Amino acid sequence: MTVRGRSDRNLLRIGAKLLLGIGVVVALHVALVVGWLRFEERSDPERLVEAPLAELTAAKVEPYAGRGCGAERSCRDVVLEAADGRAVRIAISLPAEASAERLPVVILTGGLRTGREALEHVPDLGRNAVVSYEYPLDEDHWRRGFLPLQVVAARNAALAVPGQLAALVR
Repeated sequence: MTVRGRSDRNLLRIGAKLLLGIGVVVALHVALVVGWLRFEERSDPERLVEAPLAELTAAKVEPYAGRGCGAERSCRDVVLEAADGRAVRIAISLPAEASAERLPVVILTGGLRTGREALEHVPDLGRNAVVSYEYPLDEDHWRRGFLPLQVVAARNAALAVPGQLAALVR
């Protein structure tokens, strides 16, 4: 075999590797653009407003006492199931002697603490029901997950919040 034949094969191998690398980079960019466009379509504000509200049904109700639940209150952790399979988690605090009467409702949706943790910071609201919404982000996944997947999970959770809150209010 001649030196020229070997250098031609090496040149072909290098060219093939270069073309493969360029193809992978182009395919990755195309995939990122397509993914971004799909995400943009899902987060269109008009779509979020016009989307039908989920039907929520109580799947699990567990009473609790202790932190966040005052002595004159009756508290419950509630999981509501939606048709899309996403759970809506809330904590409810009611006056202890509440019967089937209708009560004014305060819905807590903001802050760094949500659900039962947020009730710890609420003063006594008397004869009002307090509902504390829990954001639909899995805390374990958020703390221990892979960063790109965390970003996608946080975005999906943020897009779910308006529909879940509207369904909860209804």
